[in-house]
Amino acid sequence: MEIFHQLNQAQGLTIVVVTHSDEVAKFASRIISFRDGCIVGDTGAPPMEASGPNRKGQPLPEEVSP
Repeated sequence: MEIFHQLNQAQGLTIVVVTHSDEVAKFASRIISFRDGCIVGDTGAPPMEASGPNRKGQPLPEEVSP
């Protein structure tokens, strides 16, 4: 898990880990819980930085109001 943390911090990589282990999940900055294929919990995402290489401060299409 430490290598994943280092990659996330040093290179800004998003790491997705699927686990049933609470011990592994405690390393995550965000936990999305599923039951029977449906999301039943989400600890929430940390605030996004507008300076990311793919973000550039622009809203994603689903964030644009009609």
